[in-house]
Amino acid sequence: MKRFAIPVVLSLAFLTACGTAPADQTTGGEAKTGYQEPTQTPAPAEAKVSKNVKLYYTDANLMEIKEEEQTVELESDKPGDIKTYEKAIELLGKPSQSGNEPLWKDFQYNQVTFDNGTLTIDAKSGQTFNLGASGEEMAIEALKKTLFQFSEVQQIVIQVDGKPVDSLMGHVDTSKPFTR
Repeated sequence: MKRFAIPVVLSLAFLTACGTAPADQTTGGEAKTGYQEPTQTPAPAEAKVSKNVKLYYTDANLMEIKEEEQTVELESDKPGDIKTYEKAIELLGKPSQSGNEPLWKDFQYNQVTFDNGTLTIDAKSGQTFNLGASGEEMAIEALKKTLFQFSEVQQIVIQVDGKPVDSLMGHVDTSKPFTR
């Protein structure tokens, strides 16, 4: 029996010694195995695209439409990219030049969609606009000029909460699409 015990004990001692590395004095006694956890290299960020966009505002007296150009950073410059239209609509409420007043300040929408040349803006209900008839005409004109600068946009449809409406602010007919 002793003949078998000695080889078994030696084999176990050998196997145990092969599985551990000597303690490293610089790491507080922790054993190093030589294996390092692979590090993941972060994926390169998508390059943003700078684009000049024409936006339309009014003067303080609602007498004329004023053009302003702003540079925007976009994820893509592909025709039909919803983010481009959403950014343009957002900027209609944020002039950067002194003396320009927004016609679309605090405008909120549920969704903007683009399909086969038609850009649909689904506005949120309950918004109050105090622009009067001429101010509403200017606001619609500013919206059309801003969005028709994108050649792929052939028509603009305005809805409220997913339904067609006769007018957004009470004066200009929005029951039919605006076309180029």
